[in-house]
Amino acid sequence: MKKYIKENSIELCHFHGNSATLTIDLLAAKLAGCKNRIAHCHNSKCDYKIANQLLKPFFNSLYTVGVACSDVAAANMFGKNRNSIYIIKNGIDTQKFRFNNECRVNIRKEFNIMHDKIVLGHVGGFNEQKNQKFLIDMFKNLYSINSAYMLVLVGDGEKKQELMQYSSNIGIKKEAILFLGNRSDVNILMNAFDCFLLPSIFEGLGIVAIEAQSIGLSCILSNEVPDITKVTDNVVYLPLDIDKWTYEILGAKYSINERQCNFVRENGWDIRDCVKDLENIYLKEIGEM
Repeated sequence: MKKYIKENSIELCHFHGNSATLTIDLLAAKLAGCKNRIAHCHNSKCDYKIANQLLKPFFNSLYTVGVACSDVAAANMFGKNRNSIYIIKNGIDTQKFRFNNECRVNIRKEFNIMHDKIVLGHVGGFNEQKNQKFLIDMFKNLYSINSAYMLVLVGDGEKKQELMQYSSNIGIKKEAILFLGNRSDVNILMNAFDCFLLPSIFEGLGIVAIEAQSIGLSCILSNEVPDITKVTDNVVYLPLDIDKWTYEILGAKYSINERQCNFVRENGWDIRDCVKDLENIYLKEIGEM
């Protein structure tokens, strides 16, 4: 990387990560003569806590511009310096994440979901952070009270097989829960949902909640998800308590708000607007604004 930056006289480098391990990349860029070095954080915690602590003084001396997707992500990466950090939204394509009733009918038909089923949807990697075990335990409780609900889990990861087996072991019927794996058509699948659930243990942002709101869904999110994700009034934040989630779901009225897509776009979450914001930072840092 150092050789490439030097040979091409690159004026600005933009690095993405969640910890001070970005020091390695930032140092290479500095040694190659790059004067503008952006460190961009996307999460509220990191996996390499000891390395992060040891490298933080070097990291702080090497980045020239700090960027984060939310205030909590900024606090994680930049600490007391977070007030001087740019907050850039992780934009979505609002043209893709727009409710389509034809897609809703087709997806429900494809997976044999009856029209009167209330579909609770989740999208995320199967890992500790995304906390799907909580969803499965909550759903077992919910389904024992009202079998009109169905849980659809989209994603893959290290815990998927374990949680599929766990779901079976605790007696959840196969027809009540779907594990769809990784999908490239999440924007299509979401049309079949009635409510979106995100029980994360921690999040830097939780962009999938923005996508769900753009589709028009109501959302129930862990209170560990940053409140910047509340773009519409159809969002509730709850502590990770099975009973509270169960009764929130049972008491909710579900309807798709097709106007939410426009509201998401008007509040600056469209990817096209976010690209312009980032471009303005680039131009400012290299002195062309």
